Amino acid sequence: MNQVSADYQFLKQNGVNCLRISYIEWNYPASEQIALLAKQDGFRVIIGGTFAGTPYGNVTPQNLSTYTSQVLQEAAWAQANQIDQLSLGNEAEYNLSGLTEPQWIAYLHGLSDQVHKVYAGVVSYETSSDFLNQWILGGRGSIDLLGWNSYCGGSCNAQRVQVAIAAFGVSHNFISEWNSSCGVITNCNDLNAWAQDLTSELSLLQPLNVPIYYFSYRYSTDDSSSPWSVQTTAGLRMPVAQALGL
Repeated sequence: MNQVSADYQFLKQNGVNCLRISYIEWNYPASEQIALLAKQDGFRVIIGGTFAGTPYGNVTPQNLSTYTSQVLQEAAWAQANQIDQLSLGNEAEYNLSGLTEPQWIAYLHGLSDQVHKVYAGVVSYETSSDFLNQWILGGRGSIDLLGWNSYCGGSCNAQRVQVAIAAFGVSHNFISEWNSSCGVITNCNDLNAWAQDLTSELSLLQPLNVPIYYFSYRYSTDDSSSPWSVQTTAGLRMPVAQALGL
């Protein structure tokens, strides 16, 4: 937690004021602990969960009731602790079994209605922009914000979010994950090329006037080559800092 606190101070010093906590399983104690610390430090906080990577794995008709109960438990915790935004999940479309995407969207509409009864904050759902067309067909229901995980490159990301804005309105969309499409758009071993690509992408995304969350995930003890880090253990600022002028 000392490291988490130091990381938060680094982010605050560089103008970051909103955090989307990594989604592990629902009601995950470590996620809730760092979310509380973020709130204490003055950040706007999003918390959520997932079945991916848990013993449940896929979302099936048989475990939807469990999914619902776990989300409602998280919603009650978020309400009690004044968490700003509660997500109903992330990219579950990739982990559906026995459920179609339209059925999943319809389920989330009903789940959102239930969550609003116990939670007064913003209710969101985040998914890949690859599923945008299905969401336009299904609608957002009572979900306040739809988040788009955007990795198809600057012009592609901007175009898809523009379509989402046209469908749902600017106030009901945000870019929930964004980073350079490493290995496709640019070589992430070349920090200058990576920074240039991030800068170019930002120039297309910022005029959309929706919140943008840079995806940063440290997945090893040595993150010197991690494409998702903001700062390495050696103190090197990664390209996102350069692109943002930090």
